[in-house]
Amino acid sequence: MKAKNISIAVTALAFVVGLSACATPKPPLPPKVNFNAAAGCSSVIDLASAVSLDDEPKKNRMMKNRSIVLTKILDDNALCFRNYQGADSPYAVFEIPNNLSGRVVYAGAKIYENRLVAAGISVLDSAGRVIKTFSANDFRKLGTQYGVQFNPSADAAFVMIKANNAAIGTQKGSTETVVSKAYRVGVQGFGSGGFDTVADTQTFARTFAYEGEVGIRVVFPKQAGPQP
Repeated sequence: MKAKNISIAVTALAFVVGLSACATPKPPLPPKVNFNAAAGCSSVIDLASAVSLDDEPKKNRMMKNRSIVLTKILDDNALCFRNYQGADSPYAVFEIPNNLSGRVVYAGAKIYENRLVAAGISVLDSAGRVIKTFSANDFRKLGTQYGVQFNPSADAAFVMIKANNAAIGTQKGSTETVVSKAYRVGVQGFGSGGFDTVADTQTFARTFAYEGEVGIRVVFPKQAGPQP
């Protein structure tokens, strides 16, 4: 009987190992450090392209948690901004919902395993004029984003996120706690199988790149009247 139990345990372990081998994640995309705009570049910000609530189905809004998330991918197909020095950068514009009181805005770039967009962030008024910018010291890890947090002023209408060319190719190091689940194989007489939560400290060196997801999250307290 003992030999049979051991055989069952070994078979179960082999099955789990086999599943793990099949579930091996794809390697991450390499950081994109060259930008080749697919369309023409302009020194005029295209406010009409702003990602807004109209682009987000209402059923997808996290209204229960009083949070609105708007995102866009920056890559060669993104809008292209040309600065006064003639340097080109991909960018996206996000409209800040203006009918919410007590708003707090989080803006930045999604953190990938090996990279993140080198985000330059500006707050614009309704005419597209820059009313606020952020320095490197204002950036920090905000959940799954690397970015900034601010309370928008009454005249804040848009957030523009464009690639910061000066940071492309440099790296951001960090030490993080990574939580994962490991399967525990049960052996008769010694407990059942199941998943255990495992926390591990890992060091990352992420490269600032041109390609990746950027966006804003608007958090707000419970509002009087209808929800947006």
